[in-house]
Amino acid sequence: MAVSLFQRLEGDVLKDEFKSLDQHEAALMDSILADLRILLNSMAGCCETRPDYGLADFNAVNQSHKDTASELCRDIEQQIIKFEPRLSNPVVRTIEDPNRPLEFVFNVEADLKYGTRQVRVRFDSVLDSSGKVRLTA
Repeated sequence: MAVSLFQRLEGDVLKDEFKSLDQHEAALMDSILADLRILLNSMAGCCETRPDYGLADFNAVNQSHKDTASELCRDIEQQIIKFEPRLSNPVVRTIEDPNRPLEFVFNVEADLKYGTRQVRVRFDSVLDSSGKVRLTA
């Protein structure tokens, strides 16, 4: 069972709806991944009511690859802090992969707190040459 927007807003995601705590955590992770996919595949300025929603356009930046990677990591961290309240303390790190020169490979780690539990979660991510971000847990 997925966690709906209304359940999140009303705070009535009941553990009784899930057969186990692991099932509840899996539903939360699926919901977070879906939201992050939308967020990280959006460009800043795409939303009139929140012009800060989405990533900056790094194609137009005239910096070294290392500077651009650092800026992108910081931007992703800030987007998570602003727009994914279920995660806290995000850390985004680049992963050097010489076999994928046209892709920006990175991982995201953050704290997921729900109920009385807090777990550190990790997402493996790729910004491909078409500009799309793919996330997996």
